[in-house]
Amino acid sequence: MGHPPVDTAIDAPSASTEDAAGPSRPNLARRRLLRVGVLVPSVYTLAGGAATAAASTLACVNTNLASEPTRFTAGPDKWYRSQVYDGKVSGQAAHCVSTPQNACSDGNGGGQIGSVWVKNDNSRIVAGPGTQVNNVTSKPTSYGLVYVDQKGTISTLDPTGKTGVGYASLLCVNSMIGASISKLG
Repeated sequence: MGHPPVDTAIDAPSASTEDAAGPSRPNLARRRLLRVGVLVPSVYTLAGGAATAAASTLACVNTNLASEPTRFTAGPDKWYRSQVYDGKVSGQAAHCVSTPQNACSDGNGGGQIGSVWVKNDNSRIVAGPGTQVNNVTSKPTSYGLVYVDQKGTISTLDPTGKTGVGYASLLCVNSMIGASISKLG
């Protein structure tokens, strides 16, 4: 068995790159590379799309809750957030982390019994007879940090008791969950 035929067009001299003495050094080197490329079979392995997406998602979710961004903000930013109701507990600002958000307000300016609130000092309370939430906004006004797992299947405003959840940038979460609809209300 011989070598496959080499395309004679590769060896054809080019008037613009050669002088009367023969091929120039760059063209000679280029021809040698082309000949070797024809003779040596090559196999390339590319990572699958799913593997790349999984690796990207693993790097996407930050589970270091000690260094999280501001938990509640007045407006959207680069972090994955959901609008939340605001109220006051003993004169301190508080934000509802119940899901869905319509479980936060009793419709009369108070917090619905059983709704979960987080004060600005990050203390968590449950509205009830012993803990009143007052001055609840008529609609969600603040933006609460949403916690997700690495698959994007868990999303919550209240990570208490949940393991493997963290915060992520909006761009990151959009790539994770794509067209999924949030259940946060």
